[in-house]
Amino acid sequence: VLEADLTDNLLATISLDATRIREETPGSVLLKVNDDGGLPYLFNAGIPGGVCLPAAGPSWFENPYCYNSQYVTALDSHRTATSGPNRSDTDVLGGSLVLDWKGESIDLKSITAYRDVKVNIGQDLDSSPDFFGTIGQDIDWTQFSQEFQASGEAADGRLNYVAGLFYSHVN
Repeated sequence: VLEADLTDNLLATISLDATRIREETPGSVLLKVNDDGGLPYLFNAGIPGGVCLPAAGPSWFENPYCYNSQYVTALDSHRTATSGPNRSDTDVLGGSLVLDWKGESIDLKSITAYRDVKVNIGQDLDSSPDFFGTIGQDIDWTQFSQEFQASGEAADGRLNYVAGLFYSHVN
C-alpha cells in the first residue's frame, strides 16, 4: 500500500496484490474396490465384449483396461498408482486506486479496482495406473470496478449523506 498527499486536500492510495500457487497433490492409494457394484461395475460393463465383467473369468482381473481390485495396494506400501493429473496452478493479480478529496462542504471519493484470476486444476479420479478419467477446472476471470462517492452534511449538520455510483464489469 502506498499513500501520497497529492495536494493539501487530495489523498491517493494505491494497493497492489499478487498470489501465485503451484501445488501437486500427494499420490493416492486405492484401498478397496467393489468389483460387482457401483461405478466400477458400470465402467466395466461399458468395455466391449464383456471382457471386464467377472463372467469373463480370471482374464478380467489381468486386463489393464478393467477397473477392479487388481489395483488395490496396501496403505503401507508407499506406492501410488495415480495416472492422471494431480495439480493446482493459481495466479491472482489485483490492484486499486483510491482518490479522496476533502472539500469544505462536500467530500469526493473515487475507487478504481482491477482483479485478474487464472486457475487450472486437474485431479485423477480413480487412483489406478490407467487413465480412466479426470476432473478439472479452468478459470480465467477478470473484474474491473469503478465507484464514485459524494458525502457531506446538510441541514445545519442534522443530515449526513453519502451518494454514489458504482460500475462493475466481469469477464
